[in-house]
Amino acid sequence: MAPTDATTSNPYLTLAQASEYLGQSVKTLRRRIAAGALPAYRFGPRLIRVRLHDLDAIAERIPNARTPSTLDGRQLRGTKLDTNSQPSRD
Repeated sequence: MAPTDATTSNPYLTLAQASEYLGQSVKTLRRRIAAGALPAYRFGPRLIRVRLHDLDAIAERIPNARTPSTLDGRQLRGTKLDTNSQPSRD
């Protein structure tokens, strides 16, 4: 989701704004804060805010089979990367 005008002008978001930005519930964000996975900042006795940068930082890229780093130097059979493959003799 693209940041709105409110999120680009202020780097600190309410939990409701952060929830909308990530597409997760406020309860999930509170769990991540309690677990230490998401840094949060208290402004006064009740106001909790999170930084937009921290929200982007908790996202993890999911590796796929085409990512070279997942090959660990091995060649895949039947692909362009397979230099040792020989035609099958049926």
